[in-house]
Amino acid sequence: MAYRDLTSKFYAKRSNVNRHQQHQLNSKQLNGISPYLSHLLNSSSKNHRRGHEALLRDIDNHERAHESRPVWAESVEKLNDLTRQLNLKIDFLQKIHTRRLMVRFDDSEAQQDHEIDLLTREISVLFRHSESSLQRLPRSITSASTAAESQVFVNIQRCLASRLQDMSNRFRSIQRDYMNELQTQRQKSELFGLSDDGPHRFRRSNLQSFAIAADQDEYAILAREREIQRIAKSIVDLSSVFKALSNMVIDQGTIVDRIDYNMNMVVDRMEMGMKELRRAEKYQANSRSTRCIYLLLTLISMCFGILFLKHANPFVD
Repeated sequence: MAYRDLTSKFYAKRSNVNRHQQHQLNSKQLNGISPYLSHLLNSSSKNHRRGHEALLRDIDNHERAHESRPVWAESVEKLNDLTRQLNLKIDFLQKIHTRRLMVRFDDSEAQQDHEIDLLTREISVLFRHSESSLQRLPRSITSASTAAESQVFVNIQRCLASRLQDMSNRFRSIQRDYMNELQTQRQKSELFGLSDDGPHRFRRSNLQSFAIAADQDEYAILAREREIQRIAKSIVDLSSVFKALSNMVIDQGTIVDRIDYNMNMVVDRMEMGMKELRRAEKYQANSRSTRCIYLLLTLISMCFGILFLKHANPFVD
């Protein structure tokens, strides 16, 4: 939701009103005061007024700097906040997975499964929101934007898309590892349930306790299967987000090629520039003004030689 920060403008208006009221109060009080004191008070009020004006100028400069920001800067800040939230939630999800896979002797597995389900849904919603915000980001570019601003915007968009893709790959790997661990525990539980050699070796009480344990193991296996199905569903829901992010990041391979091409163009143009500089030096050396300077220097040296010969021989008139 967009908003406008009017706090600085409110401070400016309030300071103007307070300054006007203080000026009126000082003018009323100065009527019955000596000229020397009135001069001191006027000088102090002028200094106070200058301080207020400097403060107002700082506020105006801050407002101009805030208004000179690009339109898409706020959207980029929101996306950065979303990525920070995703990082925190993914780290917390990994910790919950670790606690859930530990062997426990209480009934906290259902509560942990519920927490994992809720956190997975929140992460999926954040991924969808980030993907939609990233797709709406080009709409904030206006026609008045310069080529440099557009290039900076494209680079920032690709960086955000790459960051989201890295986080999505991490989330998928965490979910995949958790699913594999659950399947491994289920297989071990099934093997433990089938390790009986026959009911004829146990007494009836042992058979009843073993049946209860088998029912509990079957319930745990069903719960793990439901958890695996939920994880698979969340991974399928995120497939569209991954496709959109891959389409945005697929152009990053061409960025390196563009950089290489630009570097080659820079080298070629530098060589052409050096050739032009050498040609300009030759032209400058063979220019008309340079020839005139050389001719004048030659004539001056000849005149100095004639004068030297004239004054050196005393018999010459």
